[in-house]
Amino acid sequence: MDSVERWSTIFSSQKWFRKDRFASFTQSNWFPFLLTFAIGGLVFSLLPKIPALGQMMSTVSTENWFTLIHAVILTGVKVFLVLILSTVWTVPFGLWLGLNPRFERFTQPVIQNLAAFPAPVLFPLIALLLFKSHSSSFVSTTILMCIGSQWYILFNVIGGASRISADLKFVTRIYKFSLWSKFWKLYFPAILPSLTTGWITAAGGAWNASIVAEIVQFPGGTLQSEGIGAELTIATAQGNYPRFVAAIICIIVALVILNRTVWHGIYLYSERVKD
Repeated sequence: MDSVERWSTIFSSQKWFRKDRFASFTQSNWFPFLLTFAIGGLVFSLLPKIPALGQMMSTVSTENWFTLIHAVILTGVKVFLVLILSTVWTVPFGLWLGLNPRFERFTQPVIQNLAAFPAPVLFPLIALLLFKSHSSSFVSTTILMCIGSQWYILFNVIGGASRISADLKFVTRIYKFSLWSKFWKLYFPAILPSLTTGWITAAGGAWNASIVAEIVQFPGGTLQSEGIGAELTIATAQGNYPRFVAAIICIIVALVILNRTVWHGIYLYSERVKD
């Protein structure tokens, strides 16, 4: 039994984490009442603040709104590049580990410790090295965002590869599939749902990392790149709360659109390919 199954067994054995009890609670007559009461309380607590919020947002000019939208697009491009750079090395390496349990048991603790280390602690040092190498601020910020987000893809690829059926792998050996044919006809469709989950979580991590990666101070200078993370940092430092709230609104709208279109479509496609 691996660590995931062991912890799942421990939690499921606890009385306060019983799935059947949670399901019975959500299906009871009290749950809709409590949920409605909580939502109603939240709405009524926010109603008095709506006029003040509207008055504050009216101070944000149209030019500022377009600047924030442009910043969201720039950060979105960086997130897309982060996913590409991370996928290039995590998919082959994750497949190799997932298909070789002996190596996975040896390397996984090392990878977990690397992933658990807080990447922003190293940002000033890495930013200094990138500055010395005369890299552009756009490329440097993308690399910083990639450092803390790539592990989500790696762990999901390892998990997807480890669940590939032994019978399917045996069939590819019988018919003497080439490595390229194995990848496109077996490995990639099998890991695509897990890879999609890794992409979604890595994208979320990259959006979060942009707040600390787009403006990094290091000894002797500052690395700054345009993006919504930099806008949030600058607005916070200046105490410009209308611009800060406007930046949050822009990023929320962008993420909702991406989740309901791009990621939802990719997830449905991955499920069809797997079947």
